[in-house]
Amino acid sequence: DAEPLAPMPIRVKPYQHQIYAFNLGISLDTAAYFLEMGTGKTLPSIAVAGYRYISSQVKRLLIVCPASVMPVWEQEIKIFAAYPAHVEVLDGPVKKRCEILFGWHTTDDLQVAIINYEGARSMTEDLLAWQPDMMILDEAHRCKTPGSQQSKAMARIGAKTKYKLALTGTPITNSPLDVYGIYRALDPNIFGTSFYAFRNRYAIMGGFENRQVIGYKNIEDLAEKIHNIAFRVRKDECLDLPEMTDVYRTCRLEPKAQALYDQMRKESVAELEAGETVIAANVLSKLLRLSQIAGGYLDGEQVSTAKLDLLA
Repeated sequence: DAEPLAPMPIRVKPYQHQIYAFNLGISLDTAAYFLEMGTGKTLPSIAVAGYRYISSQVKRLLIVCPASVMPVWEQEIKIFAAYPAHVEVLDGPVKKRCEILFGWHTTDDLQVAIINYEGARSMTEDLLAWQPDMMILDEAHRCKTPGSQQSKAMARIGAKTKYKLALTGTPITNSPLDVYGIYRALDPNIFGTSFYAFRNRYAIMGGFENRQVIGYKNIEDLAEKIHNIAFRVRKDECLDLPEMTDVYRTCRLEPKAQALYDQMRKESVAELEAGETVIAANVLSKLLRLSQIAGGYLDGEQVSTAKLDLLA
């Protein structure tokens, strides 16, 4: 069994592959977690950040991620981090984000700023001025296009940040060349700072004016360099992951909503029994309206909160 090289400052027991990821993350200044979705990339990242905070290596942590998972990071740090962390989600107008970033109260807690990729691109200078000690790039394949402003911004911030982690389950989405943008942000010494030199080494060009990638070469060398700082895991390799569990919940509509549902159902049945012409679209329309009532909204008007209450 894997043993952590140092105590993991988290509140839950990690899986074996998460311990391996943690050990890599604290052994190298920059690392990549290529963990398949559902295997838990966030937990070892929180543990690595905590280790570096407790070791007085990191005071400010910048997390760049898609907008949809910004609140997830905030929540999971609060749940799993076994160390003091002050978390701020940078959203809204740029002025508001800057006020949060530079209005930080003096505290001994780890300062964690969470921002989406678009926001980081538009606030590159401000984030550089904030001087993060560590950066986590979640869904790091967002940096894969080396010519994009987004990818260039991550490379600029990465160049000024000592400790870095890149997280993605899909480092290669279309082409082996996709890794260049990620590694430029992590450690430009691995593949250099010229995409054209990188492409010339690993791609076979052809097609119109010799501008199209028609094949690849030196793939073994590419894979070796990728895995110098990366840890890759698929779900089927994680033997201690629990089985998927389906939990079914039931709820009852409120009396008024139930009465509306019953009335519409009876009217639909009565129409069919009366021998009216049955058209598939008509049947589907009635089923849809019954489904809408069960969901809580009919014709834009809220008729029930039963499912929302159950979800909450």
